[in-house]
This record gives sequence, structure tokens and C-alpha cells, in this order.
Amino acid sequence: MVKFVLLLLLINIIVVNSDLVLNGDFENAMQNWHCWNYKCEIIPSGDSRVGTHAIRAFNRTHSYEGPSQDIHPTPGKTYMFTSWMKLLHDKSDMLGQTMELMVSFEFDDGQHSWVAVALRPLVTTQDGWIQMQGDFQAPPAYKRANIYYQGPVPAIDYAVAGATITELDVSGDWKTEANANIDKYRKGDINVNVNLANGIDGSQVEIQLLQTKKSFPFGTTVNSWRYIDSSMNKYRDFIHQHFNWAVLENALKWSQLERHRGQ
Repeated sequence: MVKFVLLLLLINIIVVNSDLVLNGDFENAMQNWHCWNYKCEIIPSGDSRVGTHAIRAFNRTHSYEGPSQDIHPTPGKTYMFTSWMKLLHDKSDMLGQTMELMVSFEFDDGQHSWVAVALRPLVTTQDGWIQMQGDFQAPPAYKRANIYYQGPVPAIDYAVAGATITELDVSGDWKTEANANIDKYRKGDINVNVNLANGIDGSQVEIQLLQTKKSFPFGTTVNSWRYIDSSMNKYRDFIHQHFNWAVLENALKWSQLERHRGQ
């Protein structure tokens, strides 16, 4: 099943004030929220980033377990999902935990689509409350939609607060404005003076220009093993030809260099 994900375009976007989340501030305790096969409780007043209440998720046995709620987005519409998450304790042999906001869609044929709306890696208790935010587009047709939190390993408890989902108006002609900005900020005129020898008809002269350097650099990520593989020269040549900067995809991430702290 194809995932319906829309990257947020910061052009002509208007938030429509109509919250899909019920009891998103948890002021009515656990009403409208579900915690299947594990436990949730309301955190005492005062320990919340938004309002006066938050939910603590504990006794989890899987990383994907977290407070959830059914929602009813309009098919084809785009929404902004915002919430706060807080790690309640650390795991000594890990650099940090991953926090995620998720939306799932179930379809009439029994298939599912899962959308990671927001993700924050390497979170520790020192980060306190962190804001999670991202957007998603509801598919043209679906049977059921659900939001939930996930990420930390089962041994780690966490808290959530202040959940909201509001519609984004993306009906504006963003493409026309984007092209106008490209013409204005990333393009410029070039004047070429050509001196012709006597007897040469200028109308018969063809000029070819080869751009060797960009004043507006472009960057990408590089797969390290492909880049150094002599049998994949086309991959390396493509990188050199089209980009000014590059970083490694995963080779220098903590999970690759030091899977367990101090080892």
C-alpha cells in the first residue's frame, strides 16, 4: 500500500482552526484515548508542557506502543500534527531514544499505511519536553485513521502532552510562486561577447556554454560503500557532476560508530 505523505511546502499555507484531536490537552483524563496492552496514567498537575495534565505511558512491551486515538480527517486534505513528548528516564547503555508521532490508515481491502509525521532521535531526559510537529495528507479513501506515539524501547517510560491536529489550506498556486522565486533568486542574465574573424557569418555561428561551477551550491547524501566501489564509477561521477557538497548517509552516525556507549 502506497504511503500518502506530503512534505510541507512553506508557501501560501494557512492553518484552518478545526482540531481533529479530542481531549488533546488531557484535561478530561483519559477520555477519547486508548492504551492497549500496557498502562497509561495522568501525570499529576504541574508536570505538563501544555495545560495542566499529561499522560505517562509505562509497562510497554514494544517500541510501537503509545497513547492512541481514532481521528476522522477529510480524504485528500492536509493536516498539521503537533504534540509534546518527554522521556522519563534513560537507558545507560544507549545514547538516547527515538520519539515519533505516527498516523495510520486502514483501507477496505485490509491493507494499512503508516506515516511517520515527526521523528526526533537520540532524546534523553536532559531534553525535557520536546515539541514534535509534522504534516500528513489523508488518502483519497480509507476505512479508519488513527494517531499514536511510539519510539522508546519498552524499558523506557515517557509522557505526552498537548496534542493537536489542524487542517492546512494548501490550495494556493504555490508552484507559480516557487517558479517566480527561482527566476528571481537563482537565475541571472549572462552576456557573451564573440569576436568573429573576417568572412564568418555570425548567423551561422553556434555557441555552447558548459557550466563548471554554481554560485548557489547543491548538496546531497552519499552512500559510502557505493562511492568507493570501483565497479560503481557512474554513481561517483554523478555525484561529482551534479553536486557541490556531500555528507555520508549513515557511516558517521552514532548507531554505526558506537552501537553501545563506551564500546
